[in-house]
Amino acid sequence: MALPYWSPDTMQRTLLRITNSLLLLSFLLQLGSGLGHGALSHQQFELMHEGNGYLLSSLVCVHVYLNRAWIKSQLSSLRSSKKK
Repeated sequence: MALPYWSPDTMQRTLLRITNSLLLLSFLLQLGSGLGHGALSHQQFELMHEGNGYLLSSLVCVHVYLNRAWIKSQLSSLRSSKKK
């Protein structure tokens, strides 16, 4: 059985949806572990908060990479509007 063909745009949108979903979950875990650190042992807090911090940072990098074309277009339109 052959895999379906996904255009690059479809693949990028799908990866962005997955990344954004994971980013939201990671952010909520980071927020929860930060606000609820009193309910966790020091070892649990270190594992959850620090480990998830690395994951959150990585997901932000992936998010920016997947949105690089949009970021570039926004920056260029910002530059062109300042020249007027």
